[in-house]
Amino acid sequence: MVHDSFGLGCWAYGLADEGSEAERVATDVIRAAYDRGVRHFDTAQGYGDGRSERIVGAALSGLEDAGIATKVGLLSGDETPAAVQTSRERLGVSSIDLFYIHWPKNDVDPRPMLDALERERAQGTIMRIGVSNFPVAELERGSEVARIDVHQIGYSLLWRYPEQDVIPWCREHDVEIYSYSSLAQGLLTGKMPRRPSFEPGDPRPATVFYDDEVWPHVYGAVNEMNEVASQAGIRLHHLALHWLLRSGVSRVLVGARNVDQLEDNLSTFSEGPSDETLAALGRISDGAHEHIPDIGNIFKYYP
Repeated sequence: MVHDSFGLGCWAYGLADEGSEAERVATDVIRAAYDRGVRHFDTAQGYGDGRSERIVGAALSGLEDAGIATKVGLLSGDETPAAVQTSRERLGVSSIDLFYIHWPKNDVDPRPMLDALERERAQGTIMRIGVSNFPVAELERGSEVARIDVHQIGYSLLWRYPEQDVIPWCREHDVEIYSYSSLAQGLLTGKMPRRPSFEPGDPRPATVFYDDEVWPHVYGAVNEMNEVASQAGIRLHHLALHWLLRSGVSRVLVGARNVDQLEDNLSTFSEGPSDETLAALGRISDGAHEHIPDIGNIFKYYP
C-alpha cells in the first residue's frame, strides 16, 4: 500500500552526527517508511546544514520511485543553479522531485529565483516547483513567471489562518497544499502537561502556542479534543491528521523519531472517523483560535 497522503518530515535527522546512533536510527526510520509505502520525504538545505539531505539521500539511494523534496531560502536568479546542484549532490540524485523556496523575504522579489527554477525544470534537474510560507501577494507575483505546483504551509487544528486567503488561492489556482507542523509541534498528540518543561535548545517554547496569554486556551482546547477522541475511540493525533485531509490538504508531513512512532503515524490511515467527530474538533478549534494572534507564522520568524 502506497501512502499518498503522508510525507515523512526529516527535519530532526539534521541533528544526527555522522556515524552516530542517531544517524543509524534516522536511516532505519526512512527505510522503514519506504518499505511501508511512504514515497514522499521532506528535507531542506538548512536542516543540520545539509546533514538531513545527506542522510535522506543515502537511505533512499537507488530507490527511483522515492520522491524527495528539499528547500532553500530565497536567492537571486544567479545563485539558484548552484543551490540546486548542491542539493542534487547531497541527495545523490540527478533530478529532485520537488524543490521549494523555503521562506519569502520582506521586500525581496521571488520572481528571479522562480524564473531560474523554471529553467532548472526545463533542464530536468528538478521536476516540480514549490514555495513554503508564502502569503497570497507573493504567490501572485511568483505565478507570473513560474508554475507553482505545491505550497507547503503551517496548518493544523491550532493554526488556521491559512484558511482566510492562502488555501482558497491555492484551490483556485490548482496548487497542491502540503501541511507541516500538522500536529502543532506535538501539541495535538494530547500528551503535553499543563506546565510543560523542555530540554535546552528545544524550539517549541518560542512558538506562539506557549505565550502566556495563549497557552491556557490551547491547553484547554486540547483537553476538550482529547475527550472527543476518547468518545470516538481514536487517538487525537490520528483525528488531527484526518481533519487536515478532510480540509483539503493533499499531503500531511509528519516526523518520526523512531520506527515505532512511524508505525503509529501510519496506522492513522486504517481508521475512519465520522464527520460528526471531525466537526466537533473543528468547533473546539474555532474557540481556541480566537485567542491565538495572527502573527504570520507560529515561529514568529520573519526573514
